Amino acid sequence: MMNKRLTVFDNDPQFVSSLNSAMTKTYEVLWTKDVNDALDNIRSCKTDVVLVNFAVGVDESFSVIRESKKWGVPSIVVTHLSTEEMAINALNAGASYYIKKPVRLEDLTGAVARVTGNPDTEMDPIDRVRYFLLENYMKDISVNDLSEAVGIRRQKIFYHFKKRYGKGIKSYLRDIRMQKAQELLETSNLPIFRIAKAVGYNHFGYFCREFKRLYHLTPKEIRRAHYRAAS
Repeated sequence: MMNKRLTVFDNDPQFVSSLNSAMTKTYEVLWTKDVNDALDNIRSCKTDVVLVNFAVGVDESFSVIRESKKWGVPSIVVTHLSTEEMAINALNAGASYYIKKPVRLEDLTGAVARVTGNPDTEMDPIDRVRYFLLENYMKDISVNDLSEAVGIRRQKIFYHFKKRYGKGIKSYLRDIRMQKAQELLETSNLPIFRIAKAVGYNHFGYFCREFKRLYHLTPKEIRRAHYRAAS
């Protein structure tokens, strides 16, 4: 049986060599530092999954992520510990999964197996919590609902989620919502009160206060700044 193909968009030859050694039995690793080569692999159906390291370049990485989504190719993003905001943006752009640095090879191989649908690989319970938040951020989510949805006791969710992602569930959910709101403010003409509802806030005033507390600007100011920069 022919091995599946993994395109690695990265600029660290030592890391790629180690990854190649770890995955050689199941994947053909196609390494490139050139964004056009990565895009060509996706468009010409030469790859089954893509691994993207933001260290190569932010704009180039987002191009690869979006192209992967367009062609139905799962993508995995590697980010630094300090770039949580970037990771959320990547997921909103279409990435299937992200892993924080420092990264272990077993984490990467497990992530590749998950996004390619390996039936022998189960998603980690805390990962299931994060995916639930990403897929349901626009809904009114209680911790009890979350606990029932993923089958984990609420005390365990609180402890392990914060330990892994560096923030509590409430803060993480707020960040997802605010990132999506910022995207809608900059890419759509939706009224701001409708954007608030679209990202899960039924109380418009509370949404505005939370937005300003996080970005130090009101939603209207963010939208105006974006339009000025684009003109």
